[in-house]
Amino acid sequence: MSNYRAGPRRDGRGFTLIELMIALLLGTILAGAAISVFLSSRQVYASTESLGRVQENARAAFELMSRDIRESGGNACNSSLRPVNVLNNSSLYPYADFGGGLIGYSSSQDGIKFGSGARDRVSASIIGTGNYSEAIVLKSATEGGMRVDAGNSSDVNINTFDPVPADWNNAIVMVCDPEHAAIFQATDVSGKGIKIQKKASVTPGNATNCLAPGGNCPNGSDKRYAFGCTQGWWKGGTTLPNAPKGCMYEGSPPAIIARMRSISWYVGNGTTSGKSLYRRVDGPSATADEIAENVRSLAFEYLLDGSYLSASAITTDEEWARVAAVRIKLTFESDDKSAAINGVLLGRELSTTVALRNRLQ
Repeated sequence: MSNYRAGPRRDGRGFTLIELMIALLLGTILAGAAISVFLSSRQVYASTESLGRVQENARAAFELMSRDIRESGGNACNSSLRPVNVLNNSSLYPYADFGGGLIGYSSSQDGIKFGSGARDRVSASIIGTGNYSEAIVLKSATEGGMRVDAGNSSDVNINTFDPVPADWNNAIVMVCDPEHAAIFQATDVSGKGIKIQKKASVTPGNATNCLAPGGNCPNGSDKRYAFGCTQGWWKGGTTLPNAPKGCMYEGSPPAIIARMRSISWYVGNGTTSGKSLYRRVDGPSATADEIAENVRSLAFEYLLDGSYLSASAITTDEEWARVAAVRIKLTFESDDKSAAINGVLLGRELSTTVALRNRLQ
């Protein structure tokens, strides 16, 4: 007989249906949890990246706008001066009217015209309830300032110590000394000379070449104020010790001539879609530069005599000339729909306050 002994019998049963269903359920739960974590992380990443782009746009916009605001209302001599403007119909050319050095417009004021084209300012009805489409225009006269050579100037010609740039021909300029300032259109720029002419072939042109305070020239003639001479008084060509030729008094203060600049900031229709923040250097052929896309709202408040006021509450050039600081409120929204929460695009309101350098006490 054989001594063979069979080994233990194997159990041929597999997993039951219930065990398989439980395993499948647990696997589904784990997979769902993993997918949920992944989607959540993706949403957080998209939101963070989107807000990062918003803040980058805001940083660039605030930096440029703040620089323009700080310089507004300034000239190279004395920021408290109220310049004489001898341009023809200066009120028809806002970029040539210094006014109070800056001026703001509420969402309903059309000092900067509304329009439907790209780069046109967006109206309040378009920008939507709760948002603002305010604008600000900033004036200064500090660009490329050059010292006036009073000893070699004449009644209708201002000479400088340095050559005048060729692109100053027909430019709007301001000449000043510590006692007086005047705005006129430079004509026939050549070498170191700038002429002050009544010329019909240029726009807007000068109504007079009398730059004296109040247009008060001797005998009603077009004799200009003598910038660089104390109190603007000539001596009829007589040279005094330590005084520029032709000046009546010694110790005459320096005079500076500089190109005027007018810059507008506003929310307008984007060049591709949506709304954008624009910066425009104003002039006869001005073109606005698109600074930041996806802007939802722009608002300003102005510090006047210790209180922050809206643009509509400030009504005169004298009041605008006393504005000491500007508070900017700028709201951006993300254009990334994948970062939207419940279908609402991410947005962020940022604000900053900028003091006018020329009006600090």
